[in-house]
Amino acid sequence: MTAASRSLLGPSLTVLLGLAGLLGGRTDRVGVVLLTGLVAVAVAWSVGGPRRAGPVGLAAGLVIAASLPPWRSAGLPFERLGIVLGAGLGVVALVAAVAAVRRQGWARATMVALALGAAGLSVTGLRTGVQLAFLVLTGLSVAAVVRGGLDLAGALGVHPPPVAEQPVEHRDRLLAQLSYDDGDRVGRFLVLMVLSTTIAALGVMTDSTAVVIGAMLVAPLMTPLMGVALSLGMGWLGRAQRTAGVAVLGIVLAVGLSALLAAVVPLAVAVDANPQVTSRAAPTLLDLLIALAAGTAGAYAMSRPDVSDALPGVAIAISLVPPLAVVGIALEQGARGAAAGALLLFTTNLVAILVAGITVFAATGVLPRSRRVDPDATRATASALAAAMCLVIGGLSLSGERLLEATSAVTQAEAVVQDWLADTLPEAGLQQVTVDGDTVLVELSGPDPDRVDASDLAERFAEARGREVEVRVGVVPREEVTAVAAPD
Repeated sequence: MTAASRSLLGPSLTVLLGLAGLLGGRTDRVGVVLLTGLVAVAVAWSVGGPRRAGPVGLAAGLVIAASLPPWRSAGLPFERLGIVLGAGLGVVALVAAVAAVRRQGWARATMVALALGAAGLSVTGLRTGVQLAFLVLTGLSVAAVVRGGLDLAGALGVHPPPVAEQPVEHRDRLLAQLSYDDGDRVGRFLVLMVLSTTIAALGVMTDSTAVVIGAMLVAPLMTPLMGVALSLGMGWLGRAQRTAGVAVLGIVLAVGLSALLAAVVPLAVAVDANPQVTSRAAPTLLDLLIALAAGTAGAYAMSRPDVSDALPGVAIAISLVPPLAVVGIALEQGARGAAAGALLLFTTNLVAILVAGITVFAATGVLPRSRRVDPDATRATASALAAAMCLVIGGLSLSGERLLEATSAVTQAEAVVQDWLADTLPEAGLQQVTVDGDTVLVELSGPDPDRVDASDLAERFAEARGREVEVRVGVVPREEVTAVAAPD
């Protein structure tokens, strides 16, 4: 084997392992856990060589050993793997919290952020281990594909062109666009927040998607958040705090005004049945991917004037004001669960904008490389954003787990009802099955109510779920209209 082929072998294997990890996460085999360890070692070897790969390989071996005991070797250990990872992250969070007490300044802020982020993912692993294991495998696989691809391109002599810094005039224009240093600009921001919140709240209460989209286009909240991202990237913490204060003022205004409108407008809002509310009350990890993509598009459009036409589409995709309107309406209605879900969705969008904004501004040359920024402040900022991302991922994972459990319960209930109908009432039609804890609501059409034996159905549910279940069956009579016609 020649030296050239050896230089291509390592990156190629890293890319192949990354692709295998992305595909392997969709399987239910023990090899997924082993693949996770191999991908972790490959990424560590690619980044830091044998010195980094050795400790990572040892840690991966310990995690695999804990996840694959002999009596579980033929089953799916994803849940156990996630629990082991969650327990390990809990230890990291505890150590970081203890270390934060002994640190000073930015070092303390960094350790606090590490403790919060590790604690958030630890809760995720201990509550829903499958999702944490899948996230770890997916993240490592993406890192392996990207790192291996870059190493492979370098071995082939293909190097990306250096990022050119943006002209000073363009940077000054962007800073002026994203700054809130004068009272008139803050006043215009608050006026637009009032208008967009009013439109969004009324659109949610009337269940009008078109009106809610109109509120997204009017909403000005993305501008100060991008300003915070740019200020953090430049190292201007004072400017970042002032711009963040404007954003917080707009957020509080949106929630309070929405609650006020819900209280004074004579319109009943069914929180559990309104699609504008339910679609924002249970966010999942897919919403994080959407937010990251939209935040990246928004930052890119702002950093490149020639693609600024994309900003209206970004405003619709990132959806900042409507979740805040749902928070206010749900709080006024006493639906704390829906309010918490909508607030989680807004927080997801906010964190995604900050992370994507800083990344894109650096990648497009908006942030000058010649500018000296306090490395401790930069490290603390990156750690805080990483911790916020970890907490968001944890919250989205738990929200997705509850949604998955509810969907699974309905699917299981529908299967039980279908079997029961096939055995007892083949002429009946199934309209809807609703599961609310240990209560199952079944709506049928067609059969004679006297022939419906709900006790038999309840026994089947109790046997399937392993606990006492209350079953309520509603019957809607089937009405037939007959017409006879003869030719003229």
